[in-house]
Amino acid sequence: MKSYADLYLESPRAFLTRLENDIKRIEERLSRLDSLAVEGVQNLLVEYERLAVLTEEGAYGVEQVPEFRWAPGAGSAAIPNIYPPELAGDGRWFAWTGPLPATEFRVALLRRRPLLLTVNLLRAFDEKMLSDLTISVDGERVQHEMPDPRRIVAVLPARKRASAKATTITIDSGFTVRPSNADARDLGIALVSFTVEPAMTNTIIDGDRANG
Repeated sequence: MKSYADLYLESPRAFLTRLENDIKRIEERLSRLDSLAVEGVQNLLVEYERLAVLTEEGAYGVEQVPEFRWAPGAGSAAIPNIYPPELAGDGRWFAWTGPLPATEFRVALLRRRPLLLTVNLLRAFDEKMLSDLTISVDGERVQHEMPDPRRIVAVLPARKRASAKATTITIDSGFTVRPSNADARDLGIALVSFTVEPAMTNTIIDGDRANG
């Protein structure tokens, strides 16, 4: 096949025809590559969701592996509206919520299955906070129970599709209290731990599951 230069010298018209045909062939190949790339990405997403479901189903076995766990103390992630950790008399670390009543945890969760939220408390600064307390998931309130005075449990509903969007879990004590003139903090509840793990139901769990 003649080179472009030879073809141009021999017949500029033939050169232009060949150039146009070659450009069309290149465009067709690029179009096919685009289609393959889109199909490949779609296949990867399908496979990702399939593996994600299998992974979460596997978590329903005997060993319950938390999807997220936070506890105050050395190395813990900083959460807005939570005061620095303190050490209780029994050796446990805890942290007060405040100064605002509502504290948000932004957590990357797949949520292809319902998830169990467990919040362990040292105490509330005012016991009325426990009756006023609410829990919301992405702005929607969810039902919660207290199997004992120092534990709150709630079920996070499943999402219809996997999403990279973070889940916002809000714990609202209703109000905060300033201990004294010497302590300028506004305190809510004293958190010991915050855990999210696979749940067995879309509704609030029973007492046996909560205490297990």
